[in-house]
Amino acid sequence: MAAERLLIGTSHGVVIVRTRDNGVNWRLETKALKDQRITTGALVVHPGNRNIVYAGTRGGGVFRSSDGGITWEERSNGLTRRHLRCLTMDPRRPEVLYAGTGPVGLFITRDEGNSWQEMEGVTKLGEKREWPYPATVIDPHVRSILPDPSNPKLIFASIQIGGVIWSEDEGKTWTDSVEGIDPDVHWLNLNPQTSEIYATTGGGAHWTYPASPEPHWGKAVYKSIDRGRTWISLTDHLPWDYGEPMRHHPTDGAMLYVGVARGVPTEWNRSTGAEGSLIRTADGGKTWQHLTGGLPELHSAYAGCRPGSPPESTGPRARSALPRGPTRRRGSPANRVLRTHEGRVAR
Repeated sequence: MAAERLLIGTSHGVVIVRTRDNGVNWRLETKALKDQRITTGALVVHPGNRNIVYAGTRGGGVFRSSDGGITWEERSNGLTRRHLRCLTMDPRRPEVLYAGTGPVGLFITRDEGNSWQEMEGVTKLGEKREWPYPATVIDPHVRSILPDPSNPKLIFASIQIGGVIWSEDEGKTWTDSVEGIDPDVHWLNLNPQTSEIYATTGGGAHWTYPASPEPHWGKAVYKSIDRGRTWISLTDHLPWDYGEPMRHHPTDGAMLYVGVARGVPTEWNRSTGAEGSLIRTADGGKTWQHLTGGLPELHSAYAGCRPGSPPESTGPRARSALPRGPTRRRGSPANRVLRTHEGRVAR
């Protein structure tokens, strides 16, 4: 069996591991960019050439590798804000990348990172809206960027904390909306078959705490059927209020996987952790399954979830795209079906 390589972004650079038995055993191949803190979800691989990889960092800008992550070159010319919070490649034009920063800033490169230009319309919109409101414990930043695969002029982005914004002229002007959605928006994802947009949020945990430390159950995942203008909650009455990474099935647009957690992030270092879980819907959010079969029974947030709040361990933290492990209640089945829209949870 051919070896498979995995690139992992951590708080101490990029780690490359290799497996020859479908992930049963792994061997460390190399470490790179050891002095850089890799942004969660900001390792981007060229779809036509797996040796070309981009990495967004917290404070160091953008780096590019042409040998699969072994060596790297900085590609930050014109990137006036180097604290990246997301990095995205255009699905049809791999030479085009978007970088979201904190404080709020959105940059574009059309030449594989050789030069970057700021999309000033995002900054101007932020100044007009005075993100965030009400006051929050974190600075507002561009958390995710979603180029429309069928329309190169249409771009969506999420502001944590500020809602969802979009541009219909390739970034010249921007519009925002928070109608029906919590403004603490994290990840955006597009159903490739229906053009529905999905979003995960913090359920108000950041911008209501500590004034209202009680979690807002069920506000982890939202969906828009009108291109981001309005939103509906998909997880009402479910016991998770904090949504993070999500991925659609590559061929089944109705199937979506979401990493979720409970409680306020400032309390995730407690003994029970964030109680991170993995949930899945196969019908566009009408019902959900809590996936626990075969996953470790850990009380933990997904790694690298929040800057400035390291776990109790002192080693490097993997900045993964999914929770490190769910919390499984004693006696619960491996895959529980959770019904949302009817206002009850069916097990």
